[in-house]
Amino acid sequence: DLCLFCTVQTLLLHWPYTPAQHLIPFFIGGVGGLLIGDRSLRIRALHDSLRQADMRLQQSLQESEERYRVLFHHNQAVQLLVDPESGDIVEANEAARKFYGHDEAAWRGMTIMALNIAAQESIMRDMQRALAYEQLCFQFQHLLHSGEIRPVAVYTVPVPFQGQTLLHSVIIDVAEQNRAQSHLRRKTLEQRLLLDAIPVGVWYLKDPETYGSVNKAFACFFGRSPSEVAHQRLEAVLSPDALPLALASNRQVFTEKKPLRYEQRLLFRNSEPRYMAITKTPKCDADGVVEFVVCT
Repeated sequence: DLCLFCTVQTLLLHWPYTPAQHLIPFFIGGVGGLLIGDRSLRIRALHDSLRQADMRLQQSLQESEERYRVLFHHNQAVQLLVDPESGDIVEANEAARKFYGHDEAAWRGMTIMALNIAAQESIMRDMQRALAYEQLCFQFQHLLHSGEIRPVAVYTVPVPFQGQTLLHSVIIDVAEQNRAQSHLRRKTLEQRLLLDAIPVGVWYLKDPETYGSVNKAFACFFGRSPSEVAHQRLEAVLSPDALPLALASNRQVFTEKKPLRYEQRLLFRNSEPRYMAITKTPKCDADGVVEFVVCT
């Protein structure tokens, strides 16, 4: 009786529901009905709480997808959403429409195979690799509406979208980059030809103890090729009697940041000693730090 009294007292003191909700169970089943009613009401409350949490989650997902859509469509980078199973282009942003030159109607029903000139089997295989996070960066050739073929770098990641996993691809036109790299390689080759054509030894120092690139004339002093001298430590190239003065002058230029000129008698491989005039000129960055020293 005491236990029953304590139980009823606890329920009445901590009852989370309105009186109308416990009158019916009490009249039908007494205290037992009250306990059963309490359990039912708690289960219903839990169900209501889970339903509200699910509604909040759905609302949060909708808001997240809406933000994603806004960022996707208004971004200046060319972007596509692609179904990795079929290759269908689910969405293309405005930047993609301008880059490829297709109007809005043409994008409906278009697949990635219409843009990528690679074989379909290769495209599908690459999409599966991206889906599995095995490779996320690709180099492709894409076809524009005008018929022009552009080299592109494609950065792809899987993203959940409306209950499925799609591939979010950012496409970067690398045609200008390739032209710039080709121009740089040509200029580098021209400079290399000019440096190797002159009889003056030219080299640069990465630090007081290490060579950078050297020209052919300088390497020939030591009976080596430029690749055999470049990026070597001075001690691996110079004779022991020439090394101390070379190191001391190098440290002076790197420390004082001023051009230095001096003369030194050097013994090169398979030749008589030569009296050399050496100049060393520091090249500093915007902060005044010596990046390298050019020598002749």
